[in-house]
Amino acid sequence: MKGAGQPGADEVESADWIQRQAARNRELVQALRQDLDAGEAEAIALSLEIGADLLLMDEHLGRDTARHLDMRYMGLSLKPNAGALSLLSSRTLMPYATSPVFV
Repeated sequence: MKGAGQPGADEVESADWIQRQAARNRELVQALRQDLDAGEAEAIALSLEIGADLLLMDEHLGRDTARHLDMRYMGLSLKPNAGALSLLSSRTLMPYATSPVFV
């Protein structure tokens, strides 16, 4: 797993509310990779596939792409860690999001 050994990595790996899933539309992922990193391209493609309520993304270009695709997204000013993801997943902070995708 990318990020192994980083603070919060064990918590993310063991959290039952976090699911790892790859996008099926590989052509879309490749097209998005023209401008975006692999993680941002996968997250946008997967969000579109599953009809995610919200996409959380720290990269400015990824947010611009999400905006262009009329996706609901929220920018982050720093990489989310386990504590931040846990806090963001609470229905208090995101009551409308039933299937958010975190990047």
